[in-house]
Amino acid sequence: MVDTAAHVVDRVLPAVRYRQWVQTLPIPVRLLVVRDSQLLSDVLRVFLRRVSAWYRLEARRRGFRPSEVQPASVTAIQLFGGALNCSPHFHAIFADGVFHQRADGAVEFVPAVSPTDEDVVRICEQAGAPIISQSVA
Repeated sequence: MVDTAAHVVDRVLPAVRYRQWVQTLPIPVRLLVVRDSQLLSDVLRVFLRRVSAWYRLEARRRGFRPSEVQPASVTAIQLFGGALNCSPHFHAIFADGVFHQRADGAVEFVPAVSPTDEDVVRICEQAGAPIISQSVA
């Protein structure tokens, strides 16, 4: 997983700051999502929307309208933990800010401030499962 993330950040994505967000799932939900791919997709969608909404809110605090900015991410889904236990979770690499198209057509990156512990707790509550955030570049 680390090699894939490094490849994506170093060779695929634009040269901006990134943050990894990891969402784990409560034990009672784990078996349900590995058996139902639509449910897994729905849980992932909620997670990505919640994190993206936080980035849009940060851009709004800096004077941008949410409709004018676009968060960007790449996500890997892991179904097992290190002990080969059933532990579905998501690793999402988000550009640590948003992209904005200026009036002249150029796209600029608008960095976000680092999320506070309270921000992460709020996103966890909204997404319905534990999330870990860490800066990766």
